[in-house]
Amino acid sequence: VVTAACIVIFALVFQKSKPVIDLQFVAATGVLSFFGTILLVCFVLAAAKGPISLISPLFGAVLNTTAAVLGILLFAEKITWLTGGGILLTMLGAFMIGFGA
Repeated sequence: VVTAACIVIFALVFQKSKPVIDLQFVAATGVLSFFGTILLVCFVLAAAKGPISLISPLFGAVLNTTAAVLGILLFAEKITWLTGGGILLTMLGAFMIGFGA
């Protein structure tokens, strides 16, 4: 609920001349809030099982990689060598941490 309210307030404050809030926006806000809640629950459960010094960097890596991939898929951002390399290195680092390398 808090996430959805923040997204709506952000849209209202920064909207341009054309209204931003429509049915598609409301649906996207609901979906993002739902998955954000699941992500937060997964983080808390992981923090309960392992040391926060490992969980926090992995969580950050997952968030950053997800944001980059969604930007590419949803907003048709171009993949540069720097973007692709960053995504691959982040994923490689997360796997190395996960498998204890």
